[in-house]
Amino acid sequence: METTTGARLLTNEELGAVILLTRKIHQWSQETLTELTDLTTRTIQRIEGGKGASADSRRALGKAFNLEDIDTYNKPFLIPTAEEIEKQKKDFEQERITLATVALTTGKQLVQLAETTQAHLFTSMDGIPNEADRLLAEIEDRFTDFRDVHEHYSANDKVDMYVDFQGNIDALKALGVELCHATRRVSISSASADKKPIPFMIIYMLACPIGKVPESMAVSREISFG
Repeated sequence: METTTGARLLTNEELGAVILLTRKIHQWSQETLTELTDLTTRTIQRIEGGKGASADSRRALGKAFNLEDIDTYNKPFLIPTAEEIEKQKKDFEQERITLATVALTTGKQLVQLAETTQAHLFTSMDGIPNEADRLLAEIEDRFTDFRDVHEHYSANDKVDMYVDFQGNIDALKALGVELCHATRRVSISSASADKKPIPFMIIYMLACPIGKVPESMAVSREISFG
């Protein structure tokens, strides 16, 4: 295979070190990487232990790490120096924070989150069917509408919302998709120097194939409202 100047194919040991380091930078457990790649935990252990990986396994790892080219690990590779690796780690930690995820299984949970959240981001993993993306968009629209006026809902009306959201969740499950979420508390500075920062709750909602809910998600430290 023709190689790029200054690059070469990784040895099994080097590939294992790169995967281990990248996983730790993301603050993922081996079990989380297992869920994201559809590989077994034993396979992840073998790869990180320098025992080698098939082309398909390398491709699955590239996809899990959101590499622009999922075949990166199958191609000649520029080996970073220790200083470059440390810089990459610091850059990632400066740009992102890691939040623990919680499974979301009931309509009541969604209603309670809408009552306590001021902003949100709904997204889905790769491989989610189009029908599931449409359902997720429907949930987001309903979530936003309810959040904006929830103070005006009676207890009875809220029970109706439990049922509506539960119908969406059950429809997702029928498509092989489940939801998880992470919450983040921040403070928004006031324009007036004499006023205290305003507490703010953000929810990150993620649709995943059933059984592939990650233990955590990395999100941007920077928050912008457009």
